[in-house]
Amino acid sequence: MVSHFTRKLLDEIEEQSKLAARKMKDNQGKSAVIDIWPFLPSMFDTSTSAAWPHEKGQPNGPLLVCFQWEGESNDKYWIGLMMQILQSIRKVAEAEGCTNDNLPKYCNTSLADTPVKDIYKNNLSKLMTIRAKYDPDDMMGRTGGFRIPLAS
Repeated sequence: MVSHFTRKLLDEIEEQSKLAARKMKDNQGKSAVIDIWPFLPSMFDTSTSAAWPHEKGQPNGPLLVCFQWEGESNDKYWIGLMMQILQSIRKVAEAEGCTNDNLPKYCNTSLADTPVKDIYKNNLSKLMTIRAKYDPDDMMGRTGGFRIPLAS
Protein backbone atom coordinates (compact mmCIF):
# COMPACT_ATOMS: atom_id res chain seq x y z
CA MET A 1 0.00 0.00 0.00
CA VAL A 2 1.26 3.45 -0.83
CA SER A 3 -0.02 6.87 0.13
CA HIS A 4 1.44 8.67 -2.89
CA PHE A 5 3.89 8.20 -5.76
CA THR A 6 7.24 9.89 -6.31
CA ARG A 7 9.43 9.88 -9.39
CA LYS A 8 11.90 7.51 -7.67
CA LEU A 9 9.11 5.09 -6.81
CA LEU A 10 7.73 5.15 -10.34
CA ASP A 11 11.27 4.60 -11.71
CA GLU A 12 11.70 1.58 -9.42
CA ILE A 13 8.37 0.14 -10.57
CA GLU A 14 9.53 0.58 -14.17
CA GLU A 15 12.86 -1.17 -13.44
CA GLN A 16 11.12 -4.07 -11.71
CA SER A 17 8.69 -4.36 -14.64
CA LYS A 18 11.65 -4.65 -17.01
CA LEU A 19 13.22 -7.30 -14.78
CA ALA A 20 9.98 -9.30 -14.81
CA ALA A 21 9.76 -8.99 -18.60
CA ARG A 22 13.32 -10.33 -18.99
CA LYS A 23 12.39 -13.36 -16.86
CA MET A 24 9.36 -14.38 -18.94
CA LYS A 25 11.26 -17.04 -20.88
CA ASP A 26 12.35 -18.61 -17.61
CA ASN A 27 10.13 -21.24 -16.04
CA GLN A 28 7.25 -20.99 -18.53
CA GLY A 29 6.34 -17.37 -17.78
CA LYS A 30 3.40 -15.98 -19.74
CA SER A 31 2.83 -12.43 -18.47
CA ALA A 32 3.87 -10.00 -15.77
CA VAL A 33 1.97 -6.92 -14.71
CA ILE A 34 2.96 -4.35 -12.12
CA ASP A 35 -0.05 -2.12 -11.79
CA ILE A 36 -0.29 1.18 -9.94
CA TRP A 37 -3.68 2.38 -8.80
CA PRO A 38 -3.73 6.17 -8.75
CA PHE A 39 -6.23 7.69 -6.38
CA LEU A 40 -7.50 11.05 -5.24
CA PRO A 41 -6.37 12.40 -1.86
CA SER A 42 -10.08 12.62 -0.98
CA MET A 43 -10.78 8.94 -1.66
CA PHE A 44 -11.84 8.19 1.95
CA ASP A 45 -13.45 11.53 2.77
CA THR A 46 -17.02 10.23 2.53
CA SER A 47 -16.32 6.64 3.61
CA THR A 48 -17.95 5.15 6.66
CA SER A 49 -16.36 2.80 9.15
CA ALA A 50 -15.57 -0.66 7.77
CA ALA A 51 -13.65 -3.82 8.61
CA TRP A 52 -10.74 -2.66 6.46
CA PRO A 53 -9.12 0.33 8.19
CA HIS A 54 -9.01 3.65 6.41
CA GLU A 55 -9.08 7.26 7.53
CA LYS A 56 -10.33 10.49 6.07
CA GLY A 57 -7.50 12.55 4.62
CA GLN A 58 -5.07 9.60 4.60
CA PRO A 59 -5.36 7.98 1.16
CA ASN A 60 -3.54 4.77 0.32
CA GLY A 61 -3.84 2.26 -2.46
CA PRO A 62 -2.32 -1.03 -3.53
CA LEU A 63 0.46 -1.82 -5.93
CA LEU A 64 -0.51 -4.94 -7.81
CA VAL A 65 2.05 -7.46 -9.00
CA CYS A 66 0.46 -10.22 -11.05
CA PHE A 67 2.36 -12.92 -12.92
CA GLN A 68 1.01 -15.76 -15.03
CA TRP A 69 2.91 -18.95 -15.76
CA GLU A 70 2.34 -22.55 -16.64
CA GLY A 71 3.21 -25.59 -14.59
CA GLU A 72 2.77 -26.12 -10.87
CA SER A 73 6.47 -26.95 -10.70
CA ASN A 74 7.15 -23.25 -11.46
CA ASP A 75 5.05 -21.88 -8.59
CA LYS A 76 7.97 -21.49 -6.19
CA TYR A 77 10.07 -19.63 -8.78
CA TRP A 78 7.37 -17.12 -9.76
CA ILE A 79 6.02 -16.51 -6.28
CA GLY A 80 9.60 -15.96 -5.11
CA LEU A 81 10.23 -13.49 -7.92
CA MET A 82 6.99 -11.62 -7.11
CA MET A 83 8.05 -11.37 -3.47
CA GLN A 84 11.53 -10.16 -4.48
CA ILE A 85 10.07 -7.49 -6.77
CA LEU A 86 7.56 -6.34 -4.15
CA GLN A 87 10.36 -6.11 -1.57
CA SER A 88 12.48 -3.98 -3.92
CA ILE A 89 9.57 -1.65 -4.63
CA ARG A 90 8.65 -1.46 -0.94
CA LYS A 91 12.22 -0.54 0.01
CA VAL A 92 12.09 2.48 -2.31
CA ALA A 93 8.54 3.35 -1.19
CA GLU A 94 9.69 3.36 2.44
CA ALA A 95 12.76 5.48 1.67
CA GLU A 96 10.56 7.95 -0.22
CA GLY A 97 7.98 8.13 2.60
CA CYS A 98 5.28 6.60 0.39
CA THR A 99 4.48 3.70 2.71
CA ASN A 100 5.00 2.43 6.24
CA ASP A 101 4.11 -0.58 8.35
CA ASN A 102 1.00 1.17 9.70
CA LEU A 103 -0.78 1.04 6.34
CA PRO A 104 -3.04 -2.00 6.01
CA LYS A 105 -2.57 -4.50 3.23
CA TYR A 106 -5.45 -4.79 0.77
CA CYS A 107 -6.86 -8.32 0.97
CA ASN A 108 -7.92 -8.56 -2.68
CA THR A 109 -4.34 -8.07 -3.85
CA SER A 110 -2.36 -9.76 -1.05
CA LEU A 111 -0.44 -13.00 -1.31
CA ALA A 112 -2.02 -15.95 0.51
CA ASP A 113 0.57 -15.95 3.31
CA THR A 114 -0.21 -12.35 4.36
CA PRO A 115 -1.06 -12.33 8.08
CA VAL A 116 -4.67 -11.29 8.71
CA LYS A 117 -3.38 -8.72 11.26
CA ASP A 118 -1.62 -6.91 8.39
CA ILE A 119 -4.96 -6.49 6.62
CA TYR A 120 -7.29 -5.44 9.45
CA LYS A 121 -4.67 -3.83 11.74
CA ASN A 122 -6.26 -2.35 14.89
CA ASN A 123 -9.74 -3.43 13.76
CA LEU A 124 -8.86 -7.13 14.14
CA SER A 125 -9.70 -7.47 17.84
CA LYS A 126 -13.14 -5.90 17.33
CA LEU A 127 -13.76 -8.13 14.31
CA MET A 128 -12.75 -11.19 16.36
CA THR A 129 -15.29 -10.24 19.05
CA ILE A 130 -18.03 -9.73 16.45
CA ARG A 131 -17.18 -13.04 14.83
CA ALA A 132 -17.30 -14.88 18.17
CA LYS A 133 -20.77 -13.44 18.78
CA TYR A 134 -22.24 -14.23 15.35
CA ASP A 135 -20.22 -17.32 14.40
CA PRO A 136 -19.59 -19.23 17.66
CA ASP A 137 -19.62 -22.57 15.81
CA ASP A 138 -16.83 -21.41 13.47
CA MET A 139 -18.81 -21.90 10.25
CA MET A 140 -16.72 -19.22 8.52
CA GLY A 141 -13.59 -21.14 9.55
CA ARG A 142 -14.46 -23.55 6.73
CA THR A 143 -14.07 -20.88 4.06
CA GLY A 144 -10.98 -19.76 2.22
CA GLY A 145 -9.28 -16.43 2.24
CA PHE A 146 -8.08 -14.34 5.14
CA ARG A 147 -9.86 -15.78 8.17
CA ILE A 148 -10.60 -13.59 11.15
CA PRO A 149 -9.87 -15.79 14.21
CA LEU A 150 -12.55 -16.38 16.82
CA ALA A 151 -12.00 -14.37 20.00
CA SER A 152 -11.25 -16.62 22.96
